[in-house]
Amino acid sequence: MAVPLYSYVLANATYGTAVKVVAQRHCASFVIPTLPALTVKTAGFGENGGVYSPSALLELALKLWPAGSDGMPYVVFTGGEPALQLTDSLVAAFKEAGFETAVESNGTLPLPKNLDWVCISPKGKSDVIIKQCDELKLVFPQDDLQPEQVNHISASHYFISPMAYYGENESSGMIVRENMQAATQYCLKHPKWRMSLQTHKLLGID
Repeated sequence: MAVPLYSYVLANATYGTAVKVVAQRHCASFVIPTLPALTVKTAGFGENGGVYSPSALLELALKLWPAGSDGMPYVVFTGGEPALQLTDSLVAAFKEAGFETAVESNGTLPLPKNLDWVCISPKGKSDVIIKQCDELKLVFPQDDLQPEQVNHISASHYFISPMAYYGENESSGMIVRENMQAATQYCLKHPKWRMSLQTHKLLGID
């Protein structure tokens, strides 16, 4: 049985770490951007916004989890750039509580070794130091970063994600048709790469 989509934004910061708790992977999520450090303040907004210790963050994630849902809880650390603050101890705390753990990072900083899944999504001319991952995801097209430039990164899965438009009108955040077509053509010509669609953008969900 599918779980309804829930979303809780706890805090936000330019370099914040987001914790996305996914119920029945790809079916529902709790989005919990926060900073695990006790001494860091964030420009928080939204329901439950604030600064949390690792134990308080875990307690809140468990509290928000849908009662009676099936499957193992699945948490994705994203951002901002999560590697700025993500620690082995925070990952371990979630794993000990029964969560499967993952990260989505730009690959410019070292990552905890105890993660279950690593997604690297390089941006622009950033110096990527992570050379092996479970999933390599590239926003497409990027003027200063082509798929051929990340061929040295070894991954089990390679994904192209069409770039969305970000502006001042109601279309901001929506995927551009031309980018969708360009990504489709690239995947057809280079079958190692598969399409990754941000479904919430196609549906107009913030």
